[in-house]
Amino acid sequence: MTPLQQLEVPSSPEVRFPLPAASIGINRKASRFTDTVPQFGSATAKPQRTIRIALAGCGVVGSGLVRLLHNSAAAIASRFGVRFAITSVLVRDTTRDRRVPIDSRVFTNDLESFLAHDADVVIEAVGGEEPARTIAISALRRGSKLITANKELIAAHGESLDELANLHRTGLDFGAAVGGSAPVISTLRDLVGASAPRSVRGILNGTSNFVITQLERGAKLESALELACARGLAEADFTRDFDGCDAAAKLSIIAWIAFGIRPSALQLRRISLVPGLEQLTRIAVSRGGRLRLIAECTPPSSP
Repeated sequence: MTPLQQLEVPSSPEVRFPLPAASIGINRKASRFTDTVPQFGSATAKPQRTIRIALAGCGVVGSGLVRLLHNSAAAIASRFGVRFAITSVLVRDTTRDRRVPIDSRVFTNDLESFLAHDADVVIEAVGGEEPARTIAISALRRGSKLITANKELIAAHGESLDELANLHRTGLDFGAAVGGSAPVISTLRDLVGASAPRSVRGILNGTSNFVITQLERGAKLESALELACARGLAEADFTRDFDGCDAAAKLSIIAWIAFGIRPSALQLRRISLVPGLEQLTRIAVSRGGRLRLIAECTPPSSP
């Protein structure tokens, strides 16, 4: 299937995210540390503590994180007096050469074995709802801090996972689920305690933005999609980038944090850009405008 064929999906006027009710606050608890876990990376200063990390998924995101921790090991140890040790990595294929600076013996394709592994922090980077939800629930019940950038997981189960984190006095961090490295969630959380926003409006999907820009410059849709994939901008199922599902998931998380609107109660109207993306782009340009996928949310009580 070509990238263009993958985008041939029907549009849907509405998408909803049923979730159980729970509190919005994210509790944070200091992780448990130990000096007995094997460490990776070099450091010029002797760390005082070791943080054990269990990593679920070692694709583009997971492997990138491993390299970042390895390359930053000396600076982290010197500045904070800690060292991160990746002690378990869940993958589909343990024989694949992933070219990451950790011992291959920590890789496992056994979910049960991974869930039983004791870690201070569990990082979920597998994407989708399952087995991500199972991994998240297991980690929080064991008292491990959970870090995830999985917008589908948080949009569908964020409230219940937050409630579980509160119950077990641990932390749930999903700041990267919206905006990547941009501090969208933390900024909104800070605003809620001071001057809450009256509405939220913006571009929440970078892939569609990139592809449309290429179309505006004269590129064909398939070549623009291939370029996005080559640059690591598109996910495995990038239909969600153009049918509004990705932006809808992010918007439901934003509405939850900014306005306290339970995603199960949020009414979302979703407009798909496909099929017809090239034609829509040409029409916008001919009228002196630019086509963009805009996400917007306003609380019912706002003017």
